[in-house]
Amino acid sequence: MTRRIERINETIRSELSQILLKDINDPRLDGIITITEVNVSPDMKNAQVFLSVLGTQQQQEEALEGMKSAASYLRRTLKNRVLLRNIPFLAFKLDNSAEMGDKLLRLISDANTD
Repeated sequence: MTRRIERINETIRSELSQILLKDINDPRLDGIITITEVNVSPDMKNAQVFLSVLGTQQQQEEALEGMKSAASYLRRTLKNRVLLRNIPFLAFKLDNSAEMGDKLLRLISDANTD
Protein backbone atom coordinates (compact mmCIF):
# COMPACT_ATOMS: atom_id res chain seq x y z
CA MET A 1 0.00 0.00 0.00
CA THR A 2 1.41 3.35 -0.97
CA ARG A 3 1.78 6.27 1.37
CA ARG A 4 -0.82 8.21 -0.63
CA ILE A 5 -3.45 5.48 -0.19
CA GLU A 6 -2.67 5.33 3.54
CA ARG A 7 -3.23 9.09 3.86
CA ILE A 8 -6.49 8.86 1.91
CA ASN A 9 -7.65 5.97 4.12
CA GLU A 10 -6.98 7.99 7.25
CA THR A 11 -8.58 11.15 5.85
CA ILE A 12 -11.76 9.33 4.82
CA ARG A 13 -11.91 7.55 8.20
CA SER A 14 -11.57 10.83 10.06
CA GLU A 15 -14.12 12.69 7.92
CA LEU A 16 -16.66 9.85 8.12
CA SER A 17 -16.30 9.87 11.90
CA GLN A 18 -17.00 13.60 12.01
CA ILE A 19 -19.99 13.29 9.67
CA LEU A 20 -21.37 10.42 11.76
CA LEU A 21 -20.92 12.43 14.94
CA LYS A 22 -22.43 15.71 13.74
CA ASP A 23 -24.65 15.24 10.68
CA ILE A 24 -26.41 11.87 10.84
CA ASN A 25 -29.78 11.71 12.63
CA ASP A 26 -30.73 8.08 11.97
CA PRO A 27 -32.06 6.42 15.17
CA ARG A 28 -30.29 3.19 14.19
CA LEU A 29 -26.99 5.06 14.55
CA ASP A 30 -27.50 6.40 18.08
CA GLY A 31 -25.22 3.89 19.83
CA ILE A 32 -21.47 3.97 20.17
CA ILE A 33 -20.14 3.45 16.66
CA THR A 34 -16.46 3.66 15.82
CA ILE A 35 -15.04 3.63 12.34
CA THR A 36 -11.96 1.50 12.93
CA GLU A 37 -10.48 1.29 9.45
CA VAL A 38 -10.98 2.32 5.83
CA ASN A 39 -9.40 0.42 2.95
CA VAL A 40 -9.51 2.21 -0.38
CA SER A 41 -8.84 0.10 -3.46
CA PRO A 42 -5.74 1.00 -5.52
CA ASP A 43 -7.92 2.38 -8.33
CA MET A 44 -9.71 4.62 -5.76
CA LYS A 45 -13.19 3.52 -6.90
CA ASN A 46 -14.23 1.49 -3.84
CA ALA A 47 -13.62 1.68 -0.12
CA GLN A 48 -14.36 -0.82 2.61
CA VAL A 49 -15.32 0.87 5.87
CA PHE A 50 -15.03 -1.23 9.02
CA LEU A 51 -17.33 -0.39 11.95
CA SER A 52 -17.14 -1.36 15.58
CA VAL A 53 -20.52 -1.11 17.31
CA LEU A 54 -20.90 -1.41 21.06
CA GLY A 55 -24.06 -3.34 21.83
CA THR A 56 -25.97 -6.50 21.11
CA GLN A 57 -25.88 -8.39 17.84
CA GLN A 58 -29.21 -6.81 16.86
CA GLN A 59 -27.88 -3.30 17.53
CA GLN A 60 -24.80 -4.08 15.45
CA GLU A 61 -26.90 -5.27 12.52
CA GLU A 62 -29.20 -2.24 12.78
CA ALA A 63 -26.19 0.11 12.80
CA LEU A 64 -24.75 -1.66 9.77
CA GLU A 65 -28.07 -1.29 7.92
CA GLY A 66 -28.24 2.37 8.93
CA MET A 67 -24.76 3.00 7.56
CA LYS A 68 -25.59 1.19 4.33
CA SER A 69 -28.70 3.30 3.86
CA ALA A 70 -26.70 6.48 4.54
CA ALA A 71 -23.88 5.52 2.12
CA SER A 72 -24.95 7.85 -0.69
CA TYR A 73 -25.38 10.78 1.73
CA LEU A 74 -21.97 10.06 3.25
CA ARG A 75 -20.37 9.93 -0.19
CA ARG A 76 -21.93 13.26 -1.22
CA THR A 77 -20.83 14.88 2.02
CA LEU A 78 -17.31 13.51 1.61
CA LYS A 79 -17.20 15.05 -1.84
CA ASN A 80 -17.55 18.51 -0.24
CA ARG A 81 -14.99 17.84 2.51
CA VAL A 82 -12.21 15.83 0.86
CA LEU A 83 -10.19 17.16 -2.03
CA LEU A 84 -10.21 14.11 -4.30
CA ARG A 85 -11.16 13.91 -7.93
CA ASN A 86 -13.27 10.80 -7.35
CA ILE A 87 -14.84 9.81 -4.05
CA PRO A 88 -14.92 6.01 -3.70
CA PHE A 89 -18.12 4.02 -3.29
CA LEU A 90 -18.49 2.99 0.35
CA ALA A 91 -19.09 -0.60 1.49
CA PHE A 92 -19.59 -1.18 5.21
CA LYS A 93 -18.57 -4.21 7.26
CA LEU A 94 -18.65 -4.98 10.97
CA ASP A 95 -15.27 -5.14 12.72
CA ASN A 96 -15.40 -7.71 15.50
CA SER A 97 -11.73 -7.44 16.47
CA ALA A 98 -12.51 -5.80 19.84
CA GLU A 99 -14.84 -8.65 20.77
CA MET A 100 -12.29 -11.22 19.64
CA GLY A 101 -9.57 -9.49 21.67
CA ASP A 102 -11.80 -9.45 24.75
CA LYS A 103 -12.57 -13.14 24.32
CA LEU A 104 -8.87 -13.94 23.92
CA LEU A 105 -7.97 -11.96 27.06
CA ARG A 106 -10.63 -13.85 29.04
CA LEU A 107 -9.25 -17.18 27.81
CA ILE A 108 -5.72 -16.16 28.80
CA SER A 109 -6.96 -15.00 32.20
CA ASP A 110 -8.81 -18.29 32.73
CA ALA A 111 -5.71 -20.27 31.73
CA ASN A 112 -3.53 -18.31 34.18
CA THR A 113 -5.91 -18.92 37.09
CA ASP A 114 -5.83 -22.70 36.53
